[in-house]
Amino acid sequence: NSFGTLSCILSEEQFINFFKEQNFKMKSIMKYVSELKNQELLPLYNNNNKISILSRIFGFILSDGSINCYTRDNNKFTSCSLDFGTIKDYTDFQNDIKYCGFRNVAYYAGSRTFNNITHQTFSVSHNGSLPALLLSLGITFGRKTETIRNPIPDWIMTGSLIIKREFLAGFQGGDGCKIRWNKINNGYNFICAE
Repeated sequence: NSFGTLSCILSEEQFINFFKEQNFKMKSIMKYVSELKNQELLPLYNNNNKISILSRIFGFILSDGSINCYTRDNNKFTSCSLDFGTIKDYTDFQNDIKYCGFRNVAYYAGSRTFNNITHQTFSVSHNGSLPALLLSLGITFGRKTETIRNPIPDWIMTGSLIIKREFLAGFQGGDGCKIRWNKINNGYNFICAE
């Protein structure tokens, strides 16, 4: 098959341990575990027919999204946000999410002006098991301007050509970050900002 040797990308134990390290309550962790098991995403093997979609989403979030762990009312939760430039991109994403077993969410329409051109944007935010899965799969989380990026995980780097292709499609499909330069005493420094 095109997946090579069958291997486990993410076990239930690895998932639980990741969230224990993030100081999540066991009740929250087990809720995520139950949902992901029902969606046949935990344990996650490299031959899962949803892995290429997850790889594409992973790449897109690195380029044009955000993901993190938050605390509200003394409870930790996960959340990810994605920004799309067209309604078609939003619809394609929602179809992917539905195929993977996650629920669709409504978008927030907005506009942004860049170089005197106004662009429509369509933003979605997902809480719960989707961002939890992506976090446990090794995605960099936190503020992009303050967080050292994790290397691309082995499940992508050593994955099938389809997994690699879909990761790159997601990463290149986003508009990335805005490169900003600052004049400093001995020249310039460049940063990648949202």
